[in-house]
Amino acid sequence: MRIVMHCLPGLLGHIPEEVNCLAKDVELNLVFEVVSNSWPGNMLDLPLPPFDCGFYEGRDFLRRSLPDKAWEYFQKAHGIYFAMYGSGLGKGLFQGIYHTVRGIRKLKPHVLHLDGESLRAALWAPLIKSKLVINVHEPVLHAGSGSFSLTTAKKMLINRADHLVVHSEEARKILVANFSIDDSHISCAPMGPEDVITAWSGKQERQEVGQASVVFFGWLSPRKGIDVMLKAVPEVARMIPGVKFIIAGQPGRGYQLPAEVENLKNAGVLEVIPRHLTNPELANLMAKASVVLLPYREARQSAVVLTAYAFRKPVITSDLPGLREQVWHDKTGLLFREGDSNDLTEKLVYFLSHKELLRQYESNILNMTNTTLNWRRFREVALSAYSRLCVERA
Repeated sequence: MRIVMHCLPGLLGHIPEEVNCLAKDVELNLVFEVVSNSWPGNMLDLPLPPFDCGFYEGRDFLRRSLPDKAWEYFQKAHGIYFAMYGSGLGKGLFQGIYHTVRGIRKLKPHVLHLDGESLRAALWAPLIKSKLVINVHEPVLHAGSGSFSLTTAKKMLINRADHLVVHSEEARKILVANFSIDDSHISCAPMGPEDVITAWSGKQERQEVGQASVVFFGWLSPRKGIDVMLKAVPEVARMIPGVKFIIAGQPGRGYQLPAEVENLKNAGVLEVIPRHLTNPELANLMAKASVVLLPYREARQSAVVLTAYAFRKPVITSDLPGLREQVWHDKTGLLFREGDSNDLTEKLVYFLSHKELLRQYESNILNMTNTTLNWRRFREVALSAYSRLCVERA
């Protein structure tokens, strides 16, 4: 089977894992969508490819741009291409679409597999005469996201897909509730840990168990519940001497962080890094973390959990349905009542006061990622969909 998988810059963190588990069984061709103004900050830290608008073979570029351990995930891909677009709705957009359609048609895919939706893909995908599979990471946009183009792309693509893959049962429910889709055309395949990020790890010393470090990282926005975290910080610092809190990530458009907490007790520290972290910086941060915090107000699943698990780090998350699917309470992490800073405080103090939990949770995370939260299910779902659709196509 010949598959073209289309990849978006904001979702590249798990693409290496998908390639690694599929390329042994199918002829897998990757197409990376590149727009100059949205490419910086992509999840693989790739530089801007040195190409004009068009469709280009890019294996050598990708090989040169990745650490050796990250490149290993891509070695078995049959083809690697970059679809280059100009920004906005000008000539560069239509040049990119024209050359992308020509390039993909030459590959003659049996199945076009979109990992996420984009307006550009929505414009050219109907011109490719193959079956369509979509990984739907967010069935509907989160409140306040306000992206008209992405909302339009979802409507255009999801309704015409032959098969849809979601990564949590919560996402499946939302997809069915918002689109006229037969549930039999949807598969749920939880994603495994995003282990590729460890390829950027240096020789950092492991954080000592006695050095309490609570890390929040990722895109900063109102739905992430940073205000809930900040309300818990002073009391946790009073109870846990020397605890360090780190908030790291790029603020979303128009988002302002809540006022920082000052003069923490017991030599507590709050550090804010309001920018995108490079992968080496993120790997270093994770190596030193005691626990990763997700005080989210809204989420269907989280790549932050999968990154934490790649480093065998426990998580403390709000008890949203999608996050409950990724966390074994009191085994791989702790759940607290969404929006409840007092409950969050209790969970943080409990975890940081029991140093032996870190080792126990690490062992449970390894068990979880070897059993229920791994890439085998995604492989099974994808290959099953490809086989069925190829039969229908024939």
